[in-house]
Amino acid sequence: MLVTRFKKFLCTVVFCGVTPALSAAEEALDVSAEQVDYLQKESKISATGNVELSSPERKLYADEVIYNQKEETVTASGNVTYVDKNDLTVFVDDLKLNATLKTGDMNNVRMQMGQDGPHMTAAKASHPSTTTYVLEDVIYSACSVNCASDDVSTTATTDRPQPPLAKDAKMRLPWQLRAKKVEYDTEEGKVSYEHAKLDVYGVPIFYTPYFRHSAGTQKPQTGLLPPRFGRSTNRGDEVHLGLYKTFSPYSDMTARLRHMTQRGSQFQLENRHMGKRLSYELNGSFIDDDKTGSMRSHFDGDAEYTFASGFRAGFNAQMASDQTYLDDFYSRTDSYLPSTFYVEKAEQDFYANIYTTHYQDLRSEAEDERTAQVLPSFTLSKTFYTDKRGGQLNLSTNMLGIHREVGDKSRRLITQANFSKPWVTNSGDVFEAVANLRGDIYHVENEEPTEEDGMKTRGLVQAALKWERAMTSASGYHTITPKAMLVTSPRGGNPDDIPNEDSVAYELDMTNLFDTSRFAGEDRVETGTRVVYGVDNYWGRAGKRDWRVFVGQSYRFNEDNTLEEQSGARTKASDWVGMVDMTPIEGFRWRNRARLDNSDFTSHRWDSEFLVGNEQSTHFAVDYSAVDGGAEEATLRGRYDLNEMFSFRAETQQDLTEGGKQLLSQFEAIYSHNCYRLSFIARRRGFSNEDVPPSTDFLFNIELLTLGRDLD
Repeated sequence: MLVTRFKKFLCTVVFCGVTPALSAAEEALDVSAEQVDYLQKESKISATGNVELSSPERKLYADEVIYNQKEETVTASGNVTYVDKNDLTVFVDDLKLNATLKTGDMNNVRMQMGQDGPHMTAAKASHPSTTTYVLEDVIYSACSVNCASDDVSTTATTDRPQPPLAKDAKMRLPWQLRAKKVEYDTEEGKVSYEHAKLDVYGVPIFYTPYFRHSAGTQKPQTGLLPPRFGRSTNRGDEVHLGLYKTFSPYSDMTARLRHMTQRGSQFQLENRHMGKRLSYELNGSFIDDDKTGSMRSHFDGDAEYTFASGFRAGFNAQMASDQTYLDDFYSRTDSYLPSTFYVEKAEQDFYANIYTTHYQDLRSEAEDERTAQVLPSFTLSKTFYTDKRGGQLNLSTNMLGIHREVGDKSRRLITQANFSKPWVTNSGDVFEAVANLRGDIYHVENEEPTEEDGMKTRGLVQAALKWERAMTSASGYHTITPKAMLVTSPRGGNPDDIPNEDSVAYELDMTNLFDTSRFAGEDRVETGTRVVYGVDNYWGRAGKRDWRVFVGQSYRFNEDNTLEEQSGARTKASDWVGMVDMTPIEGFRWRNRARLDNSDFTSHRWDSEFLVGNEQSTHFAVDYSAVDGGAEEATLRGRYDLNEMFSFRAETQQDLTEGGKQLLSQFEAIYSHNCYRLSFIARRRGFSNEDVPPSTDFLFNIELLTLGRDLD
């Protein structure tokens, strides 16, 4: 009878009154103690000696628990420890609950937020609600410490959690926050301070009358971001400060101040939202530049609104006040900045899209009035399934307008009917037949009126047959797949009076070798008859390929002067294209893509990557890229993890052409402690871009863990 009543009292009093966010009266509760006594004269129930109360989600440990029936109070004393379902562990010397059983006072409180999370100590504490602690004379830190065990009862059970800090809390931690008063919301994970001081190894370095941050693994909260310090020969000494503001679990904002002694103060603003229908990310900056004496700025953002499944509208925009702003302050060397607005609807067999794009040309020789702009473009596509074995007919139309303030203008309408039919033979051969019928209408306005102005038409017919067959060795380790394709169409499909706006770039490689038209756009098409062939080889088990080797070529029965000489496909026999991807052992990888001359196998394009180690930890890598008659560059990069705390990274990029120079070199050293991270970066940029000269930069970053992380 006494034990039963004691269990009831403990369940109601301790789990509902002492700890937050509980309704334990309905929970199954196990109670164990060395001794349970009912003191009839004093109207008390007492449990002593390794008292442990546990439920599936909570545990309470104490040396003694007493329920006073007359005073209607509950006291627990002697190394009181509570672990809740959120992995919050509270250590107190003693506690006393009032008659409501929902408020109480604690002395000498120590809290651990998660197994390896931050911790707090306080001289006194109370919990006015089931989710809130109010603490006085508080120390907060995320730095782990080795606590003496002499403040823990020698009779404690071996699985009882140990306090994160000794009772006196006078340990010199790498950093800690001290405050007169702190409010901790366990449900939201917010820690709010009044009159807080930041100590680094016991030395006060910062004071604020109010401060708030998130703790443990809870969601991010409003607060200051870690500062960054740096020096640049182009910008002078600089400091980066940031404030993070959260509005809801789906919306936040970051404001940044970047002060540079040679350039002035740059303000940056980032706003993010991820809603059920609307999502956006907007970034912008501006500065009254001391160097140029002008206001400079940029905007970069995207947004999308979903009306219904498959139906959406949005934009992505990039703009800068001048051609070198992004390079000057963000090391971005874009040639163009596109801004696009679009509306699209997509279903399983239907697609419609309308968009318009504005381009800002950042090249030094650019003339803004001659930059091509895309007027509203419209695309409509409908697929009809002709049989149950994959045959389908696709009808599509595309309308596009190109506008320039000064220069040539054009509008086009392209309508296509494309039929494809795949089939597989009993022997494993895979075939696909493709037929395409296309009609184009162009309206051309040249800058200087000529006879080529006005309406132009073009009709194109094309047919193709593709084949491949995968053959696997008896062991299953090697798979060889020969491939071939025959493409034919009447010659002469690219008359001179049809402008070429979107098909200027053409280069043969393994990704477009088997495309029926290998131009990037629609203004130009490959005509005539050609055959394409290649062999793909895999060595390794399914899901883990150790080797892959591919080689292929195309042969046309007539030369095509529409193609550029350096494209690799202008002659009858095209260049050879291929790739090698090998990982014979763990920690070794070589990837190479190449285009070789069809007659003497000299290299026209070579891209190679060689890596030893683990790319996520210690490794060394070499990247090499060369284009015949063009750029040739090599990049050496590496990382060395000395131990769990020290990590070093380095990278250098070198121009290997005649008179080449060092493009970029960077060294980074990182020291990671359990509660803070320090990083130092030294960077050398060796090239100029108009008014942006070569520069040497140094950046130092301090990150106090759990007080907000800057993820840039």
